[in-house]
Amino acid sequence: MDRDGSCYPMTSIAASNVNDNIGLDIDTDRHGTDRPDERVWPQSPLLYDEGYYRNYQGGPYERGGHWTRFFGYIADEVVARWNPAVMLDAGCALGVFVEELRLRGIDAWGIDVSAHAIESVPAKVAAYCMQGSLADELPPGLPERFDLVSCIEVLEHMDRAQADKAIGRICAVTDRVLFSSTPDGYAEPTHFNCRPPEEWSAVFARHGLFREVETDASFLAPWAVVYSRRALTTFQAVLEFDRQIARLREENAELRRKIIEFDKKLDAAEAIDRDERVAQLTEQLLEARDQAAGAAAERARIGAHIREFERQAEERARAVDFAHVDRAIRRSLDWRVGNALLKPARAFRRLTDRVGARWRSRRSSD
Repeated sequence: MDRDGSCYPMTSIAASNVNDNIGLDIDTDRHGTDRPDERVWPQSPLLYDEGYYRNYQGGPYERGGHWTRFFGYIADEVVARWNPAVMLDAGCALGVFVEELRLRGIDAWGIDVSAHAIESVPAKVAAYCMQGSLADELPPGLPERFDLVSCIEVLEHMDRAQADKAIGRICAVTDRVLFSSTPDGYAEPTHFNCRPPEEWSAVFARHGLFREVETDASFLAPWAVVYSRRALTTFQAVLEFDRQIARLREENAELRRKIIEFDKKLDAAEAIDRDERVAQLTEQLLEARDQAAGAAAERARIGAHIREFERQAEERARAVDFAHVDRAIRRSLDWRVGNALLKPARAFRRLTDRVGARWRSRRSSD
């Protein structure tokens, strides 16, 4: 499936081609027709030409690769769930799904409005794929009844009135329909008739086919459903739908309980993480405080060294200044004169010191 969930998305190139053609006069060279007054409307074969299939969003729509794998998977699911003997693919395009069903032993047939698509069906299944509109009488040669009809992303390509007619045609030949139609694929220009699922269910119900609420068809698309013909009483219809609603409510309640439980676990985990983070930050703060205290002690030690260095430097400066003053004094005239005048006194003092020393020595010896 593509991003919009449709089996038939388009690129901007194809979109431009469709916008150019819808409701406009036909160009004879482009479409090979000599009817210039013909206009192209929803479900016209001229919309779904070679360019349409070549310019699909996500790559060309062709057999092999993605589309063969996709429809092979859907065919496996169909066989496992219903194993129909005879089946119709309403809106079969290139017949890939028909081919995969027939490979699995189902007598599968297909119908599509596009002449190009039907002409591109391989020879081995060409006899089982026919051109025609689902809004018209089904082409001759098809079986009268089918155990299952698949209608996969087709009816949104038709206008409302044509789509309602197509549902009537389908319900006239089967009692079970595997159905999907994208409810919001408005971006594609050929989606003329996107409807919510309940509207499709209401149209099918007019023809006696009701949704199998307990059948999960999401293997095809999230909005895919199965309709089947059942003579439901009011009691049975209410019972089925209310049973499904009750299950959905129970599932919703369980999901809410899980969410609440998860929120509590998340809060607890966040609290644990918060406590661990606070402990880590506290430890980091204590380490930072110890580092700050160590840095302060180091600053004090360095400050003491600096002050001691400054004191020593001041003492050296004072000693240098004293020596300089002493030298200056000794070189002065006053110092020399005074020193010359004091020399006799110093000599006399030395003499008296020697005489006194001798006198004291003799006296002690006597």
